[in-house]
Amino acid sequence: MTFKYKIMKRINREKDGNFSVNLSQNEIITLVSGYIPYIIFERDPEIPEGEFLWINYVPNEDDIIPPVIDAFPCRILSYVSFVKPIYILTLSPDEFSIDFMEMIAEFKEKMEKSNEFVRSNISLPHAVLGLVNKKKTKTV
Repeated sequence: MTFKYKIMKRINREKDGNFSVNLSQNEIITLVSGYIPYIIFERDPEIPEGEFLWINYVPNEDDIIPPVIDAFPCRILSYVSFVKPIYILTLSPDEFSIDFMEMIAEFKEKMEKSNEFVRSNISLPHAVLGLVNKKKTKTV
């Protein structure tokens, strides 16, 4: 099973001062499952040290993850400027409901039983280098 990923994300600054990002069902599953713990940004997210990045999820009509999942915090493990203007945050989900974690565990178990693997259709170095090359092409 291959998940489609929208590579670049935008950080939102909420009224209460929290930083958040909207992710799709595929991105939520890969993040929570530990398969792809990073998010790529074209602009510096400018999140102060010690702040959490809150993950929001709004489901599409055919998604399997229910819409009742509340926003959840992720600790920022690393913040790297790989090649300007590309920034990479490595994240660690900080808290979930037990029901949500059980659903993800069940999903992973079903995937393993069917001999399928969860993988992104991008790899971090390939995605970043592709974006850099694209930018260079535009400036020539």
